[in-house]
Amino acid sequence: MITGAESAIKTLKAHGVRHAFGIPGVQNLEYFDAFTSEGMDVVLTSHELGASFMADSAGRVTGEPGVVVVVPGPGLTNIFTGLGEALLDSAPVVVLVPGVRSDSKQDYQLHEINHEGAAENLSKLFIKVERGDEIAGAVARAVQVAKSGEPGPVIVEVPFNVLMDNVKHKNVEVLAPEFPEPSEADLDRAAELILSARQPGIHAGFGASDSSALIMELASRLDAPVSTTISGRGVIPEDHDLSVGFGFGNFGTPLAEKTFKKVDLVIAVGCKFSEVGSGGYGLKMPKLLHIDANPATVGRNYKAEVGLAGDAGKILKALIKRIEDKKPKIESSALRDSIREAHEKHAKKMLSLKPWKDAVNPVAILTELRKLMPRDGILTTDSGAHTSWVLSAYDAYKPRTVLSPIDFSSMGYGVPAAVGAMVAAPGRKVVAVVGDGGLLMTGSEFLTAARLGLPLMVVLFNDQALGMIKQTQERVYRRAGAVDICCMDWQSYARAFGFDYVLIKNDSEVQNGLEKAFNSGGPVLVDARIEYRGLNRMILGTGVSYAKRTPPSVIARIAARGIWRSLFE
Repeated sequence: MITGAESAIKTLKAHGVRHAFGIPGVQNLEYFDAFTSEGMDVVLTSHELGASFMADSAGRVTGEPGVVVVVPGPGLTNIFTGLGEALLDSAPVVVLVPGVRSDSKQDYQLHEINHEGAAENLSKLFIKVERGDEIAGAVARAVQVAKSGEPGPVIVEVPFNVLMDNVKHKNVEVLAPEFPEPSEADLDRAAELILSARQPGIHAGFGASDSSALIMELASRLDAPVSTTISGRGVIPEDHDLSVGFGFGNFGTPLAEKTFKKVDLVIAVGCKFSEVGSGGYGLKMPKLLHIDANPATVGRNYKAEVGLAGDAGKILKALIKRIEDKKPKIESSALRDSIREAHEKHAKKMLSLKPWKDAVNPVAILTELRKLMPRDGILTTDSGAHTSWVLSAYDAYKPRTVLSPIDFSSMGYGVPAAVGAMVAAPGRKVVAVVGDGGLLMTGSEFLTAARLGLPLMVVLFNDQALGMIKQTQERVYRRAGAVDICCMDWQSYARAFGFDYVLIKNDSEVQNGLEKAFNSGGPVLVDARIEYRGLNRMILGTGVSYAKRTPPSVIARIAARGIWRSLFE
């Protein structure tokens, strides 16, 4: 006989889980004791929010669920932002939260709230267990659902007293993820659509992360350019001669926009054309073949000629089999030559940047960072102005190597995500690129990295402001408020957590500063005095899309207000 909590952890271990993140409290101590019994690591975090972001990034890096353990009530509500992030950005996560005692006759117990009611819109599934012999099956089901279809978070609640009960544990079957299955007729229609296209193009999202080789095979057979979503970056190496970069509208790379203007069929794989990922719904869509694991997203924001819901890898294999006789692989073409020339031209442009003398150019530091990072190195970001610059100045070469909060867009993601990635992928270089606003939110997870002995490198884009919001205020409202971050001593902050500190004040210091940080051998904070001069393509293109969707009367009011303030205030 074992305890209910031990049954849960044995099941997680049987499913390949080796790490969890969280903070112990009175009601979840049975879980923590069971982790110790099973020889599994639980990472103590500074805040439950950090634990949820770590579990999210562990899930994104490995494709296996990250696990977070919290106490009832405030423990669960503290991870709501992390749950939203995992849900909207497709990260597999399993949450273990105890319920209050079910054998008590009294109400208003410590931390007592209706967990399911509070969290029902923040998870794929909420499983409430009432008996000890149901725990193993519930945990196995949670792992399965977290990985099935479009990945996301699943919550398992077990009453505190049931976690302490003695149960007869039975090893449960490891359940394979479940996916919809498209019909043979729909696969045939999709193949016919592909073969009838004059110039198809492929748009790959995070859902294609495990199908990188198949994406490139299909692209080579069709001589098709490949663009990606933000989360899908690296599905095709961005120095590949069929890769045109992020997006294919006026918010993406110039090469993607130019190339996809000639495309008459977009084959979208593993993406949902969200607001951020489509540049504010600004894409001009030709015919669309939409493939995604979530049936609800297929053809949702853009009409699809053919929609296929299911596992991306299986669908791509089926389509390649249907077209392979008529579409042999192509190793060279005029399209490949033009893309290769564009890559070379862009690389030369990056090398010829005129150095800034009084500040750090975000393009300069990201370009240098890319040179120093291994091809499989992992970059995490926060939500902020710096995120959009990463798209234009930092290339991705492998899937699951650029982790950003996109559709939920949570500030504070970068540092905890980097810690989670280092735990999940030991031995790989991990760098967090964050803004000062986001670092103030979750920078206390520096302590977690230091405690674990992780050589975490954090590059702070320090503009002493909530940069993106300040830029918006100044351009739209002609004044700014509640956005300036001043007087922060980041050197003392870094050293308080045992981090080394490197200051970079201008472009001439970028190379030596980053090399010093890379060679430091321990956790290090790079304080880069960034200045954002103007707006990049992502912000400008998205802004144009928003303006087109805004009523003319509102545009007129905004313009009039701006003119008045410019003249008289």
